[in-house]
Amino acid sequence: MGTQIWSWRTLLSAGLLLLSNPLAQASPPHPELFQCGEPSGILCAEQLENPGAAEGYYVGHDEPALLFYSDAPGSGNSNVYRLRLPKDPPLLPKQDGSGGTWNFQLRPAFWFGMAICDDQGDPAALFGFVPIGGCTASDADFDGVQYRNDTWPGSFANPDRDALYHAQPVMFSSPLFFGGEGDEQNYSRIAFEADLPRIEGATNPPCQRHLSNPADPSPGTGCVNPPVGAAFYPIYTTRHDAGRCLWQLGGPNIAGTQQSFGGTSTAEYGPIQAVFYPAANGQPKYIYENFHNTLAFNPCPAFFDE
Repeated sequence: MGTQIWSWRTLLSAGLLLLSNPLAQASPPHPELFQCGEPSGILCAEQLENPGAAEGYYVGHDEPALLFYSDAPGSGNSNVYRLRLPKDPPLLPKQDGSGGTWNFQLRPAFWFGMAICDDQGDPAALFGFVPIGGCTASDADFDGVQYRNDTWPGSFANPDRDALYHAQPVMFSSPLFFGGEGDEQNYSRIAFEADLPRIEGATNPPCQRHLSNPADPSPGTGCVNPPVGAAFYPIYTTRHDAGRCLWQLGGPNIAGTQQSFGGTSTAEYGPIQAVFYPAANGQPKYIYENFHNTLAFNPCPAFFDE
């Protein structure tokens, strides 16, 4: 029998599922654990973060994500990406916004993660009662970046002008994992996801996210993609470089783009999606959390010799 390595994310997920199961506890946890505005709110679905942490108020953030799924043995154990760091444009940024836009201005983080997600959160899957597959994701975190249509790579239709003002896009391959026999394999399907509903509480009208425990008056109202007031929202597209398929993040006009999946955030990220979270009363709450669009295939598989 092979050795299983459990990450802290997996263990935390198991703990959250136990807390949402009335059979696993005698009384609900303390409500303070779920308060997003408190440093002690470790069970909050959207924990207190910078820049608001220093001032004591809650600030959310959105993460346009590209997810990879497989139910093959070994797909949840490890994965390998190939990432190309972007080059900045020749024009320097200017305080008035008329200059170039460098990569660091677009995102404070671009990160890769993995979760065990056989069927979107079935507790039986987590504890091994059904075969467990793997899913992995890459996403970019944005905090306070303006959604202007003149700052992102691919937001100008003219490729020469785009290269003059904008940093190159982040480019990366689809991940590969080592299967049960030690062979490299591609994930079989992908999904596009953006957790816009969770940051649209202050828009006009605000996003009414809660379907139950508690329920908003009109769940789903005000939850929109792209966000209210945004002139732009980044999407994932593909390109071919030396005959190999790569993903990139930006606008639909990046030079060399092959597939744009509708060319807009509305088309790419798909319909609104609700998920369950544990609540302070010991019962699950149902919340609109994401816009989510799953494809039944991987349109940009990696090469095995990458």
